[in-house]
Amino acid sequence: MKKVLLAGAIAMAFTGLRAQQIGEFLSIEPQAQTQRVVMPSSHAFQVLIQTGIILPDLSVAQVFPDFTGFVPKNGSSTSGYLCINHEVVPGGVTVLEIELNPATQTWDILSSKNVNFLLLGGSGFNCSGGTTPWGTSITSEETYDQFPDLNQDGYVDLGWNTEIDPVSGTVVDQDGDGQPDKLWKLGRLKHENVVVHPDRIRVYQGADDGGFGYLYKFVADQPEKLGAGKLFVLVMDSANGDNFSATGRWVQLQNDTPEQCNTVQTQAANVNATNFRRIEDVEVGPDGKIYFAATSPGNIYRLEDTGEGVAAFETYAARGEYLINHANGSTPYLFEKCDNLVFDCDGNLWVTEDGEKFHVWVIGASHSTSNPNIRLFMGTPTSTPEPTGNISGAEPTGITFTPDCKYGFMSMQRCGLLNTAVQQDAAGQNIIFNRDATLVFSRSEFLGNSTGVFETSKLAPARLAPNPASTYTEVHFESTAGQELTLSIHDQLGRQVADIPFTSVQGKNTIKIDTFLFPAGVYGVTIRSGESLIHQAKLSINP
Repeated sequence: MKKVLLAGAIAMAFTGLRAQQIGEFLSIEPQAQTQRVVMPSSHAFQVLIQTGIILPDLSVAQVFPDFTGFVPKNGSSTSGYLCINHEVVPGGVTVLEIELNPATQTWDILSSKNVNFLLLGGSGFNCSGGTTPWGTSITSEETYDQFPDLNQDGYVDLGWNTEIDPVSGTVVDQDGDGQPDKLWKLGRLKHENVVVHPDRIRVYQGADDGGFGYLYKFVADQPEKLGAGKLFVLVMDSANGDNFSATGRWVQLQNDTPEQCNTVQTQAANVNATNFRRIEDVEVGPDGKIYFAATSPGNIYRLEDTGEGVAAFETYAARGEYLINHANGSTPYLFEKCDNLVFDCDGNLWVTEDGEKFHVWVIGASHSTSNPNIRLFMGTPTSTPEPTGNISGAEPTGITFTPDCKYGFMSMQRCGLLNTAVQQDAAGQNIIFNRDATLVFSRSEFLGNSTGVFETSKLAPARLAPNPASTYTEVHFESTAGQELTLSIHDQLGRQVADIPFTSVQGKNTIKIDTFLFPAGVYGVTIRSGESLIHQAKLSINP
């Protein structure tokens, strides 16, 4: 065992470097699903609700949670509304008013409400959606079945996007007649999600349909008003299977009357719109390009919108095996069935996976097809066995972030009814993932007061003793080999206050840290090899 003495040096090494971001982690090791959430030891999660619990308004948390759209209060990253879709019929949207408790570093639910869709003929198959720059949420109905027009307003009842005011928990009136409206002008199709461009005029959406997987653009007549505007569908200049030309054009569709809005899909087929086979998410990237996931081919595409057409169309991330570097080595692993997408503040693209494995992936901002940067962030718990006897994972759905990207929100559908394993979350709750769940995740120094240890590695996590400390503590950890490492310490605000390089030995290592000059509080201690996180723990220092 090697003991490294850093006495005094660490205590004085305050630097003011940037805090570690939510997209900084070492990949988990690819593995079959267990009954627990698996994520890097650098991160923690807190379960907010599970199906069947009683919410503050005395309603019961619904099944099949999908999109979890965080709408901040006045731009806050610690207070806002979480709009949760329910992908079932009858479906709906649950709105939670949530707030970060600074004393416990956990999220509290202050109030809840369920959106009323009765005047619109109901709502159902509420899948993903989007949030708007002006503080509303949009829920997307993933269906094109032949539903009736029960309220006799001329529009088929289901198969639309709907804008919701989370503060009141009501559907937005789009035409000023005092009655709620769905977003008729965006057309009826098998919606998965929707994204509003930062210009507050353009809206992009795709159809999660194998036979009619078209990409659409809506251009509003007025900023922030989605009740009137022009609708277009993309026609590529050439397409051969899953190979497409670099250019295409937007073809306008008719959306003036209820009948035209009802038949957008037929209109798109008649103009030979390009079928991308199940578009499950569209996002605007930090580079201004439009990104979308096509689940059946398993590819993520991107393009430049030139106004009347598109240019620079290309495959951004293709289905295939990628080398996953984790604590125990490197493993080739198949990236496929890309589903929901979201960018964090550093330009990393988070991808939930459909299909069988149901992982969460992160594509780094530096990624390119010639130099891939794809990591594995999370594995979901097992689902209930299917009639075939197969057991796969619960489906991760609808990730969104707070404005500062310190916290992410997501849900999981179809958690296994037979699961019995108990896992403690960052709030100290003993969780059994045998019901659908909605959770918040973050780097563990920002969430809860536990170490956030999860099933991530065959190596034991770093251990600090004494902890809490007053004059000193020792960091005990194992290393797979002698290597150049860096020990870092950061405070509760995420400010890095020490950054000390050292050389480990294979096996057990101990690092002594003098803490008597540190202000009392909670600190994060990390050990890294280059950019890869090896170990992390929390340190409490008493006065």
